[in-house]
Amino acid sequence: YGLGIEEHDQEGRLICAEYDHFFYVTTYVPNSGSGLHRLEYRARWDNDLLNFIKNKEKEKPVFLCGDLNVAHQPIDLKNPKSNFNKTPGYTQTEIDGMSNFIKNGFTDTFRHFYPDEIKYSWWSYRFNSRAKNIGWRLDYFLSSENGLDMVKDAFILNDVMGSDHCPVGIKLNWIMKYIVLVLLQFKLLFLLAQQLDNNGFENWENIGTPTEEPIDWSSTKTSDTPSLNGF
Repeated sequence: YGLGIEEHDQEGRLICAEYDHFFYVTTYVPNSGSGLHRLEYRARWDNDLLNFIKNKEKEKPVFLCGDLNVAHQPIDLKNPKSNFNKTPGYTQTEIDGMSNFIKNGFTDTFRHFYPDEIKYSWWSYRFNSRAKNIGWRLDYFLSSENGLDMVKDAFILNDVMGSDHCPVGIKLNWIMKYIVLVLLQFKLLFLLAQQLDNNGFENWENIGTPTEEPIDWSSTKTSDTPSLNGF
């Protein structure tokens, strides 16, 4: 758990699960905060996270998922001009941080398959933003270069309710098996904020575990997913 750096790990923002053939890293990247007061810290986080996953990549492929708290391109948010260098998640520093992941061999899997599709994963609770689809794409699955050939598809399930974020995921075609890894952002936040604080991970084995069969989301109900206190 964590990056191995006290400055970051005291906030409980990362879990790395090792599978036989890849690492699955899930993270909640720091928001730069009101007035961008944490932007400098955020830049350090991005650099340290990149170093962490590059070291993991030396052993086996890496899939990084989570709320990366950045809209990488203008297509990734509804109002790019009015937010640029003013709003956390769309400053040049944060954009450059994401670009650095790409330059170092990691692929934004959704843009890899859908370079021109407009789809968001987060909407403010204010101003009826979700109904108006005034959103941002803040949640990603990044694949290391040595894992990209395992990725069959990427998706954003923006019709799934339950949070200001929606699930994103990838489908892996691996050793003749069809695997779906899904990030449910509202569950990720609870894991990192509550499970780490309690030093207990009793439910971790039920979250993000690969299955051999595709999940039929059209018939999935909220009660079918791992439960959260207060949800």
